[in-house]
Amino acid sequence: MLRDAAERFCKMLLVKKRQEGGDAAAAISDYNRDVLGGLSGLVQKVTPYLTAHPSDPGKTQAMRIDLNPPAHDNDAVPTRQALREALGNLKKFRKDYLA
Repeated sequence: MLRDAAERFCKMLLVKKRQEGGDAAAAISDYNRDVLGGLSGLVQKVTPYLTAHPSDPGKTQAMRIDLNPPAHDNDAVPTRQALREALGNLKKFRKDYLA
């Protein structure tokens, strides 16, 4: 669920930035196939917009690693601490970037 929330945050931020840039047709559905990880993943796409705090790009990278490991079907569940941090970061990101 947290991975879905992180992906949703990234998609919402990308849409917001596109709309602010004049693209009134921007929609979350434009990013339906995008996921957190990978070379052109959502985290890579939102990193340039994470300017409220210097540590925010690193926090999204940590979420990508914790919530979307390369072989997530075979890896262990993230630790409770990692999940708590991801949830706290998502709540803060929502206030800082989507409000």
